[in-house]
Amino acid sequence: MNRFNKLATLICLVAISVTTLPAQDAPELETNGFLKGALQSQPWSDADQWPFTGITTGLKAELFWSDWLLRMTLEGSGDFSDVLDSTTDSRWDSPAPLTATYALGNYSKGVADLKELFLEYLAGDLLVRAGKQLYTWGLADGNNPTDTLNPRWVGTRFTTTLDEQKIAVPGVLAEYSLPDNLGKLEAVFLPLAVPNVLPSVAFDQVVFAGLAGNNFGAPAVSGQRIVLVNADMPSFSASNLEGGFRGLIYLENLTFSLSYLTQLDKYFDLLLTKTLVPGTLGVTAPMTITTQTPVFNRVHQFGGDFATSFAGVELRGEGAFVLTQDGSGKDLYTKNPSLKAVFQLSRSWLDGMVSTSLSWAPTYVVAHQFWDSYSAAEQTSAFQMAQRNGQAYGFESSLGFRVGLTLLGETLKPDALVLVNSAARDYLGTLGATYNLADGWNLKFGASLYGTLIPDSQARELSIFGNSVTDKKDGAYLELRWDY
Repeated sequence: MNRFNKLATLICLVAISVTTLPAQDAPELETNGFLKGALQSQPWSDADQWPFTGITTGLKAELFWSDWLLRMTLEGSGDFSDVLDSTTDSRWDSPAPLTATYALGNYSKGVADLKELFLEYLAGDLLVRAGKQLYTWGLADGNNPTDTLNPRWVGTRFTTTLDEQKIAVPGVLAEYSLPDNLGKLEAVFLPLAVPNVLPSVAFDQVVFAGLAGNNFGAPAVSGQRIVLVNADMPSFSASNLEGGFRGLIYLENLTFSLSYLTQLDKYFDLLLTKTLVPGTLGVTAPMTITTQTPVFNRVHQFGGDFATSFAGVELRGEGAFVLTQDGSGKDLYTKNPSLKAVFQLSRSWLDGMVSTSLSWAPTYVVAHQFWDSYSAAEQTSAFQMAQRNGQAYGFESSLGFRVGLTLLGETLKPDALVLVNSAARDYLGTLGATYNLADGWNLKFGASLYGTLIPDSQARELSIFGNSVTDKKDGAYLELRWDY
């Protein structure tokens, strides 16, 4: 029985459970949703100057019945830019359970997602929730190193909030509330491992064509060809099960938690295989084909966080140590263990009219080796891995500053954010404003500026915001949203 049959069985069990709900109370149905149209432009992008021109909609229905809750959330989006381009290959795909995407080339043009479908039961201090759902771990504001239970859309769908980037996954959550509101204990079990949804990474490149040799003693020299295939969804098996637990404690002026999670890495590592294809003397050169296959290795995540306040200032901190399969850091194609953290200071001013936030996010990679410390034969691969695995530097420090305003009686809300990375020496600046047109109607404008402090060089390509691709993603968007 494949993973989709298993998932269908889970849905049937949820449906059967609904028919057996207790009948002592009348059910209550609540619905809400949203519809938004958006236009995004990146004038200097070489690949996609109009990454999104379309609509996104969502509908949530909740059925309350005694101590039971049944929730279903539907989401869909359609991108109408380039849909008339008949020269681009189109395809349908299912990157996550009960999720369908329509793509032109490497770009997603449509998403249909049964985002949530779960049944929840509350019995005193015990809550149990089963089905496709979203999880929320971590006490930091926005950047949450421990919040990795749900995969995310990464560069494949236009979104304006971090919550919209999450992909719900099937699982079971059990939550026990401690006496006297002391906190709660949580346990999660995920039967299906779902990775992040990424743009296509496949390529097939002949690095060196080789020399065929001849009958006069000239030796044949093998050519070099590199093939990177697209990642396959992890299979449904006992070895791919995921789960973890979390303890959250509430004290008078301090909230903190500790957590442990075992899961498949949401970003892929690589598995290499080499094949020698013999050539024909004097005609074709032999060819060594190196095939890079994405794999999702198991990682163990140990997390902790806290939140407190003093003198009108809110302090939050969160960190996670991720233990990978390459504990010594010697495997070039597997990520090293790493420690990621974030610390945030926030404060409101002028009776809430102004809010500011200062953040520091350090990342430490265990047993890190810079790409040029590898052998000459491995340096090209090491550089390529450093570009995409988030571990280009042994220690990276990101500083962020955000300021938001609430004006005209909460009608106008402008905000600005600046992020700067110390090792990569790059930056991201965003500017936005939301204007409440009427009850449920909001108009939002946003602009982003990517940049680097490094001149055009090879080192620049190791940055996040300032490499030759992201540095051209400066742009703006306009969004009209209706919540009902």
